[in-house]
Amino acid sequence: MYNVTVGNATVGRRDVGEARFVAILLNETTWLGGGFNCWCGPTVSKAFLVPRSVFFETELYQRLNESNPVSPLDKLTFRQNDTSASSNSDDLQAVLSRNVTSNDWLVVLDLLTLNATNAEVRAAIALTNDLFLYPLPDDGMRFVEYDS
Repeated sequence: MYNVTVGNATVGRRDVGEARFVAILLNETTWLGGGFNCWCGPTVSKAFLVPRSVFFETELYQRLNESNPVSPLDKLTFRQNDTSASSNSDDLQAVLSRNVTSNDWLVVLDLLTLNATNAEVRAAIALTNDLFLYPLPDDGMRFVEYDS
């Protein structure tokens, strides 16, 4: 824990390990050939749990902040959690969601690995090992279940 101060007054306390996340839930619609030739195949859920501080440094965040984001980002629905409400979690700060194509979710994944200067600075880690799940807050653990 450390104190957040303004001047000489303590205005709050913060846990250094405090985890806040942006959740991204994409329902990938797959290509169906064989006479159908459409994005109408089986749907597969893709879930990303990104620390909030990391999300704000991604190329995805930069492009979402543009006044007219390009496809597939223009398809995403953004929801922000009102963390001041007593019934809401403080762990999941925002959720991006949408039905997208196989190509679209790969674009989103690529933009998450790039920083705002378009340099690749991170890698995705599959949360399949219990070691990665233990430090997640409860709401983060529940969100990870959507991808299974």
